[in-house]
Amino acid sequence: AGRIFDFGYQSGTIFDISDLSGVGATISTSQGFNQVGVTVEGYSVGSVPRQITGKFLQSVNDKKRMMLQVFTIGTSGKLYFNEKFYANCTVKTTPAFGHGDKVRNFALELLFPYPYWLSSDGRVYITGEYIPTFRFPVNYAEPHRFGIKKPSAFTNCFNGGVVAVDFRAEFTSLAAVSNYGIVNAVTLEELKFNDTLTLGERLVCWRENGRLKVTKNGEDAFSLLDDTSELFQMYVGGNPIKPIAETGEDDLVVSISFSDTYSGVFDGM
Repeated sequence: AGRIFDFGYQSGTIFDISDLSGVGATISTSQGFNQVGVTVEGYSVGSVPRQITGKFLQSVNDKKRMMLQVFTIGTSGKLYFNEKFYANCTVKTTPAFGHGDKVRNFALELLFPYPYWLSSDGRVYITGEYIPTFRFPVNYAEPHRFGIKKPSAFTNCFNGGVVAVDFRAEFTSLAAVSNYGIVNAVTLEELKFNDTLTLGERLVCWRENGRLKVTKNGEDAFSLLDDTSELFQMYVGGNPIKPIAETGEDDLVVSISFSDTYSGVFDGM
């Protein structure tokens, strides 16, 4: 419900949180006849639980009440670290408080289904946009655009993190565009939609808890996804992305956004 709980000395607590790094993987291997060592066949990365323990320094009852309101079973949110990074989490164990001479103590546990930390400053790249050049000091009943088409055929969507990440793609158009999408110029992977997009319409594609979501003008549009699409990610380093369309390609504008992702964080990072 938009509630926030701040940990830290300035907020009236001292605390410790476990495992700000140390993401583990389950690795599958195989071994052939007379083979020395094993062959790595693949790996998978699962969730990470993190415990937060500490002590209230002031306003003990108010802090307990606030903590119980924020960390309830079924609640999901974001845990921020130094305001630079965040990780999505779900309450696994609600807060427990000490008694007697430990009445100021607290402990709770959060589950991080996606174990990596994401940069709070996301990256946004726009392919196929117009560069503004001038405008008249008047208003028109219909929208008028004055500018030049961005000259680059590809836009390099740079991922400065340590792992490949999902992204959010938003498609708009300056005129009618049919059967459109994007392509990675290096891998030739494509994300395509069987649809006609006109001025003022907007199609958005993203992943939520690992599941692909597609909406057009705010309504579910998953059926528009072309079944030959490759649901690629933004790989570490450069990702040259180009908008594509069966007709009207020059009028297609795509906004791509994502966050650099890290396996761990620490003070001073």
